Amino acid sequence: MNGNAVRRLWMGMAAFYAALLLHIVFYTAQSGQGRSLSFGALAAANVALALAAAAFAAWIKPERLECLRRAAQRWQTVFIVTGVILLGTLGLGTRPEWVYAHMAVALAAAFSLAYWTLFGERAPFRRTPALVGGFAALAAGVTVLRILALSTYPDVHVIDEPWILSWAYSYLRVGYPLDWIMLGVDHGPAFYLPRFPQAMAAWLSLVGVGLWEGRLFSFLVGMAVIPFAAVGAANLYDRTTGWMTAGTLFASAVYMVAARIRHDVGLALALAVSLWLHSEALKRERRWLHFLAGLVMGLGMFSHYHAGGFGAAMLAGLYGPRYFQQARRGRWWPEAGLWLYGLGGLAGGAAAAAVQILPDVNLFLSRLPPRSPQDFSALVGTFAGHIRVLAETSRFEFVLVAVGLAAAFYRRDWTPALVAVLGLAALSLMAVITIDYYHVPLMPIYAALVARLFAAGFRRGANTPGHAAAVFVFFAAVGLGITLSAPFDHLRSGKPLRLPPTPAAAWVLENIPPEQTTLADNLYFIWLHEYRFASILTPSHLLADEDIQRYRSSPAALWDDLEVEIIIYDPGLPTHDQLERLFEQGYLDAGGFTLAAQFDDVKVYRRG
Repeated sequence: MNGNAVRRLWMGMAAFYAALLLHIVFYTAQSGQGRSLSFGALAAANVALALAAAAFAAWIKPERLECLRRAAQRWQTVFIVTGVILLGTLGLGTRPEWVYAHMAVALAAAFSLAYWTLFGERAPFRRTPALVGGFAALAAGVTVLRILALSTYPDVHVIDEPWILSWAYSYLRVGYPLDWIMLGVDHGPAFYLPRFPQAMAAWLSLVGVGLWEGRLFSFLVGMAVIPFAAVGAANLYDRTTGWMTAGTLFASAVYMVAARIRHDVGLALALAVSLWLHSEALKRERRWLHFLAGLVMGLGMFSHYHAGGFGAAMLAGLYGPRYFQQARRGRWWPEAGLWLYGLGGLAGGAAAAAVQILPDVNLFLSRLPPRSPQDFSALVGTFAGHIRVLAETSRFEFVLVAVGLAAAFYRRDWTPALVAVLGLAALSLMAVITIDYYHVPLMPIYAALVARLFAAGFRRGANTPGHAAAVFVFFAAVGLGITLSAPFDHLRSGKPLRLPPTPAAAWVLENIPPEQTTLADNLYFIWLHEYRFASILTPSHLLADEDIQRYRSSPAALWDDLEVEIIIYDPGLPTHDQLERLFEQGYLDAGGFTLAAQFDDVKVYRRG
């Protein structure tokens, strides 16, 4: 790279920073952050960087570039370490607004360009025992920190996490799947529920029942996804891409959502293993591995029914480009691998259906409320909504995934691009509700897109440049810092390992025997799982059978039949309005409830 090319790149960097300064001005005017000292310091630092980039672009000449490179030769490692520390620190302080993502991308890009300017194509790392040991120690430290903070990061989904925990808890209490949080009032075994919580139940039987214990299981399953996704990417591309795929997942705030008590992470594991088996089938030229890859994807239905749509996206993305290549050569009949993957997927799906659907088809069908968009405009809106949720989870990562997708299409690297786009389309067809954890199964594909962005960029057929690893490390440091912000705050604040019960939950634990029925929001099940617990969402999730139809129109009758003795009213939770409607109907007076305890706005009522 000659001096003129360097100058042009630094002029581009100066222009990028000029756009950032306009963004900062606009954000300051809209948000009123002008009086914030910390934001003011960030803004001033970016002004200085913009001026420095412009000044360097004006100053650099070919002869000066050579002098710089000679002087910098011994400082390569120091430069990388300094960049990682600064960028990781920036990640720790990154807020959700777009302007912070803009700052992070700008600084990471500036360090990358500076590295390229000073060291050219020189590879930054030689695989030495010290380097491997250092990275291993860093990964171990980050993992321990995340485990210690699992009760607060990622943020608790107050409806779904206790609900899924109750599915696992039902195996410990009765040995079969049940909506235990709703007392199983509508039926016996809930065969339609995915069986992933059964594996969690086995874990909970060893370590105990709680939010932290359940999240630790999900976290460990999520960690198991990384090597399968990494080896699959390495087989399809190269070892550098494999390592970068692993690093992207490990440093991903989006992927940390998988640590919640949810069953999406089980489907992510199925997809990653399927990707790995597919890559092994191509590498070893073994047809039976194609079938096994499809089988594992189909078995993902034991974790989540979204396996059907994502499996179709995998089939099209993994084999569609290969089919079109052979069709261009006059071979119109699809290769055996495509058929075998599809047959494997059908076999795995059939096995899941035999266990979860066929034992009670009517029960399964009754649990299928409209989840899909009703028309094309709604489908487009849902598709855009899922993209928006991905961006809201981490705007910094969203930029990398979006640019990685664009780069993949430009390079005609169709497999990850098609799986990502078709996977989002399938998700839009399957789930009209847009939630962050729905993206977890696609994270191995997103990670591969980001890895190829750094390994190949927008170059077609070129080898991975020597500086790619350093550039990746700079950007990964930002992502890692974002994921460590909440865990560091958790430790710094001295918060306990397990989420302590709220004052209302603690009062119930101290004063109420477990056999009395407690009515509360789902969150309270985390602490009151040994009680006869009834979620306030129970009436809206009952089946439409004649014997329980009256409960839908009259929740009070349901609570009377369940002999509710304790009601916890917590206005800080999203489903409290259902209790408010019940109170407006005079249920407290009619049932003889009195206020037993109050903690700020949270009230505990007791019958009698």
